[in-house]
Amino acid sequence: MRTDCWGKKGRKEGGGGGRGRRGGEIGKEKKSEVMGKKEKRKERKKMKRKQLKRKERKKMKRKQFRRVIAEKEREDEERKMNDPKEQRRAKEMEEEERLRMERERKWLEGMERKRKEEEEEERRKALEEKSLRDCR
Repeated sequence: MRTDCWGKKGRKEGGGGGRGRRGGEIGKEKKSEVMGKKEKRKERKKMKRKQLKRKERKKMKRKQFRRVIAEKEREDEERKMNDPKEQRRAKEMEEEERLRMERERKWLEGMERKRKEEEEEERRKALEEKSLRDCR
């Protein structure tokens, strides 16, 4: 057996540190680097799979939540449609909307009529001025 510079005993040069078949420190580092790269690749793939699965689970959970909310809204709407008070309120709202649209239509027609009258008045004035100029 040989001793290294610190006085420790080892089997052969290159020292295995007393670890048997695994070889020296240099070889161990290379193996750990190689295994590290492979393990890192596997770990990345595993993480990607985990992330994808988690993403899918979250997506399905959101989808289920939206489905439940939509179902509740449909049930609520159906309940409202069967309620006589709600039906009466809906009819009143429709009637109010119809009356509002009718008022708006009449107002727009009035404004259009007024605009046309003003344009006609301007034309008459322009014709009168032109005829007065021609007479002079």
